[in-house]
Amino acid sequence: MSQTTRLSGLSHVNRVDDGPPLADLLDERRHLVALAHRMLGSADDAESAADECYRRWYALSDRERERIPVPLESETFLAGR
Repeated sequence: MSQTTRLSGLSHVNRVDDGPPLADLLDERRHLVALAHRMLGSADDAESAADECYRRWYALSDRERERIPVPLESETFLAGR
């Protein structure tokens, strides 16, 4: 069972660490995994690519992340690299 599948049962949780709503995070991750799967052709590789994308995103400083107006576009770009 994937992490996304496990977390989807937590839809009653509204926020994570004062960040965006959990449902938004799950939708974003599904989008990234789907994109990576189309690009890579493998579910396992797609999950790994999405994980790497989030590692890179959260490795940025708060100041660097604030300069990115639409994070999903940036993450989609990172997933394609």
